[in-house]
Amino acid sequence: MRCSSGDISEEYHDNASAWLYCVRRDVDGNTSPTGGVCLFTSNLFPSNVVTLHTSLQAVAVRIHIHSLVTVCCVYLPPNDVVPQVDLNHLVSQLPAPFILLGDFNGHSPLWGHDVTNFSWTADRTVDF
Repeated sequence: MRCSSGDISEEYHDNASAWLYCVRRDVDGNTSPTGGVCLFTSNLFPSNVVTLHTSLQAVAVRIHIHSLVTVCCVYLPPNDVVPQVDLNHLVSQLPAPFILLGDFNGHSPLWGHDVTNFSWTADRTVDF
């Protein structure tokens, strides 16, 4: 699969395509000039795409490194209001154990903001 992004040069893709696998979800260019999500995994480790049923910009891969783990990457645009139920639904689709990565555009006093713009907490515990 070939991936392209304004943030990653085509030359990089040409050189990396032999050792990287790319899973991506683009947004419709007619509704948003930016956005989308992409996850690269090494071809050195077996992996499978996890099919997600969500309107969120998210992709997930089940990868076997030392053990089987799910990696999910999600992008939450800064001006979108994301309902709690959508986040819970996404998490419920991820086989455990999982790692949830992404650009959440979250604000919190924990990292220097005056306000908090989210209150989501996971209702699943993952032990490694």
